[in-house]
Amino acid sequence: MALEHTFASKWPQLALDDSATKFDDVVQCLVEHSNQQDIGAPEDADEFLRLPQGINDWVAYRLHYFETTPGFARMIKESSNDDISSIRLLFSLLEDYYHRRKRVVATGSDHAIAVYTDDPGFFAFSPPDNESLRKAFFPSVESFELRMRIDWNTLVVVEPGWKPTRQLIG
Repeated sequence: MALEHTFASKWPQLALDDSATKFDDVVQCLVEHSNQQDIGAPEDADEFLRLPQGINDWVAYRLHYFETTPGFARMIKESSNDDISSIRLLFSLLEDYYHRRKRVVATGSDHAIAVYTDDPGFFAFSPPDNESLRKAFFPSVESFELRMRIDWNTLVVVEPGWKPTRQLIG
């Protein structure tokens, strides 16, 4: 993977294929690197090592968690067998995040609903002039209705055949 190679060249002391390398050390390097500059769109390979602002939502979405409270690192560790597999999963999820393509699947008067993969859940977006919601992850229609107090039936599904997860999982 390209990100693993970039990471290895920046932090050679943390050999990613060495069983002595700890997942928490890799996360700490990425967090410190991310905090050095404003997080924005990556402009070169080194910029891809920044943790995106939406990393918790993305990991919950991809690993089928119904909330982001545990944080991305804990969700990854809980989904892996050991530090090496956690490290590989982290970089795989980052690669996916930076190469994702948004598909708008439903719209409403103040919101658009989008997905990036076939994983359960979706993201809701609001226009920049609407402060109620910028972008948020929802694991199900039920969670969207509870949090947003919006009836799902007021939205129009614009992608034929798309079926959202109806109830909370987990």
